[in-house]
Amino acid sequence: MQFPGLTADHLGCYREPKSRSNVYSRTRLEVKEWLLALSPPILERLRSQGHTLDVLASDHHPSLWNRKVVDRQWIFFSRGREQMASLQRIVDRERSLAATLADPTPYFKSSFMSIALGGDGFEAAIKLNWRAWVDRDNFLARMADPQERESLLAALGGLPEEYIFGLVDGPCRAVGDVDDAFFDEVLASFESTQGMLSVGLPVDPQRCVDLGPDLAEVVSVAFLLLAPLFSFVHWTEEEDYISLPEREQAIDLERQAVSEKHRAETEAFESKKRERHEEQQRRFEDELARKKDQQVYRERMRRIVVSSMARDVPRDPEAIVLTPVEAAVAPRPTPDPRPAPAPVAENEPRQADRPRPFDPTPRPRRRQQTVRAVPFEVHVGARVEISSGVLKGKWGIVQQLDRHGQAKIVLGSMVARVPVDQLRAPQR
Repeated sequence: MQFPGLTADHLGCYREPKSRSNVYSRTRLEVKEWLLALSPPILERLRSQGHTLDVLASDHHPSLWNRKVVDRQWIFFSRGREQMASLQRIVDRERSLAATLADPTPYFKSSFMSIALGGDGFEAAIKLNWRAWVDRDNFLARMADPQERESLLAALGGLPEEYIFGLVDGPCRAVGDVDDAFFDEVLASFESTQGMLSVGLPVDPQRCVDLGPDLAEVVSVAFLLLAPLFSFVHWTEEEDYISLPEREQAIDLERQAVSEKHRAETEAFESKKRERHEEQQRRFEDELARKKDQQVYRERMRRIVVSSMARDVPRDPEAIVLTPVEAAVAPRPTPDPRPAPAPVAENEPRQADRPRPFDPTPRPRRRQQTVRAVPFEVHVGARVEISSGVLKGKWGIVQQLDRHGQAKIVLGSMVARVPVDQLRAPQR
């Protein structure tokens, strides 16, 4: 695809408020396709210099990754999938799963070369974010070596004057003005602000429009000049200054220790849960056995009381009906041997009316048990029927009488207190 060049309308799609609108996604898609069309020759040239890189483009429409704002279009040249897969396990160890899934680009994971187009112009540069800790630590360890440091400063000095070295949103300067003091300032600011290190060629918006199709050649030359510097910020097995295999082993041991701790905590929790369940089961069984024993005891006591009270009930001789044979052999009632009282004359005072002799000894007062008058005799052991009230029609055995005119009646397995005037003889 032939690159036709950029216009002011193309750059305006990345400015507010157009950057938040899906209406201009089609125009941004055209720009994205043009930039991707510039990538194959650049990628071949980088691979010829020993860099195994892949191409990845950012979204051209508002999405979760760009926080619903397309203020810049990115074309990334970064590690291949195989290399990134081997480092993914340790690169993302300090990032949450949500953050990893929300950002599939190498922006926070690895150093990269990029083409960036926005409302403020065009840029071809090398980027290193502080969070890409493998490349970051390897770069800082490498800069601690005076020889490697001099090599990087010499490579920076060999770039054209238009190239800029420094931090994004931080101290930056043309590569021709970079000295040891400024280089130390940039590294200190890089560590304190945890920002992004950058070296590249910026092109202002007006010049982007003026270059037209020649912008593609500018990009190709810029990547050709930046390729030697990329090896300083890009970790490889040949340029390993941090002993990454040992770090991987330490990370594996740390993860194993965390896993063992979690497993031990899980087993302890399950053991306590099992013991608590067994204790609750044992208490339930003991309570159930105790309730059964109490029920058996109450049933036995009820049977004993009812049976003993039934045996103690005196039989009414008048209520007994004898057969002719039983009446013939039944004993005759014997006469009372006590003499009959003598007849009292009409004018003679009765015994109750005669004066009694005075007795100085005080007599103890006796507490009499009074029972309300009922049409039949109520006594302990008598079988009665309740004539009124809630328990009307129920019958039972009199267990106890009190002086308040109340009778305790055994009604099967239940005992109730009933006034004696509500009792009557069972209806036969």
